Amino acid sequence: MMQKIRLTTLIFFVSACCFAQLPAKPNRYTDSLNAVVQNGNDSSKSAAALLLSYYWVARDTSKSRQFIDLARIAGKQYPYQLALSYFYEGVLFYMKSDIASSERSFQEAIKRLKAFDTREALSFRSQAWHNYGILQQAKGDEEGFARIMIDESIPLAQQARDTAYLGKNYLDLAIVFKNTQQYDKA
Repeated sequence: MMQKIRLTTLIFFVSACCFAQLPAKPNRYTDSLNAVVQNGNDSSKSAAALLLSYYWVARDTSKSRQFIDLARIAGKQYPYQLALSYFYEGVLFYMKSDIASSERSFQEAIKRLKAFDTREALSFRSQAWHNYGILQQAKGDEEGFARIMIDESIPLAQQARDTAYLGKNYLDLAIVFKNTQQYDKA
């Protein structure tokens, strides 16, 4: 009998300790962003909506679309936020396997982001070119992807001093050279 009480007590304390480690809110990230969307100024609403769009893109593409639309409405007076919305839309179309629409959105993002010379804008342009290149590669144009990486994405990542994305670009470029059996370049 004493052993059953000890076992029950042990199970109770282990359970209590385990549940004590769980966060009060399961997803504080989205809760925080949703609060900004509800209460922030138009610029911050737009930025938060874009981040929520990216969060939802692999989980629920219709929610992702809603947040892009919301970001465009809130950010209509902010050209930078509007430019970023096309980047996130390109990601959304890619996830929906709509290659042509994804290409158009990334090209629109690239065009609009040219107006900004901040490190963040340069990094997003680099990523947009990279993603556009991936679409070319998916269509079988390995050489086109390599050219985009060398002429567009890598130089922009260097300008942005985005070492993480620069490394990703070099890795992807090396893989292209490996796939095309250009081992000396890889």
